[in-house]
Amino acid sequence: MRTRSRSLLLAGVMYLFAGCASVAPDPEAVAAARARAHEIWQRNMLIVDESVAIWKGRSGTASFTADELTTAIEFFEALTGIEGANFSFIGPIPDEGLEKLSAAWKVWHESHGQRLMYSTSKQRVILTD
Repeated sequence: MRTRSRSLLLAGVMYLFAGCASVAPDPEAVAAARARAHEIWQRNMLIVDESVAIWKGRSGTASFTADELTTAIEFFEALTGIEGANFSFIGPIPDEGLEKLSAAWKVWHESHGQRLMYSTSKQRVILTD
């Protein structure tokens, strides 16, 4: 009986080891997740930068809604931890504060951008280790 228990234990350990060894990430999936994170970052940065350009009088009509600007700001604040956007009862206000935040987010991205990945399970961009 003791030999059978050892055999079962050994079989279980080998099964778990084989299962863990086969979970290596697919390089193509990793590349796609990094590309998707980059696309989401860029799309949100374009919205923020366009809003600042409009505030400075360098651009005319916005190609985004106030909700999209709010979402972009919330994306950057949640991901980077760098907060401070000027919100009013009607939504975010593009001003010199948002311009400074945009610059700070870009500096953060220079240091951490290569660690961004889109998580399909969380449905958002995450910072990997």
